[in-house]
Amino acid sequence: MIAQVHRELPEATIFFSSHILEDVEQLCSSVALLKKGRLQTFCSVEELLKVEAQRFDVSIKQHAHTETKSFQGVYELIQFLTEAKNQGVPIMGISSHRSSLEEALFKDEPIPGGAV
Repeated sequence: MIAQVHRELPEATIFFSSHILEDVEQLCSSVALLKKGRLQTFCSVEELLKVEAQRFDVSIKQHAHTETKSFQGVYELIQFLTEAKNQGVPIMGISSHRSSLEEALFKDEPIPGGAV
């Protein structure tokens, strides 16, 4: 229903309060984080999700088994892939992981928008 109202009235502001952050991520364009009843931050969901670099998991063949290595951001991934190619290390697969809103909000780094 919220998504339908947003499609029909994109200029409208809808307040949606939830502890289910997956729903917030899917339905909202901005978030306000309250802590002990006080506003801690207000920013776009996109801004919160940009803070943490995208993580990549690379599966490589090491002797008789497959090993998975994780890298934060594209730069680290490219650096590793270049080294692996130069050393002849077989790449079995690459998967990417985008942070969820829950991961962004509950990590130990400062939240965008800062304390309000």
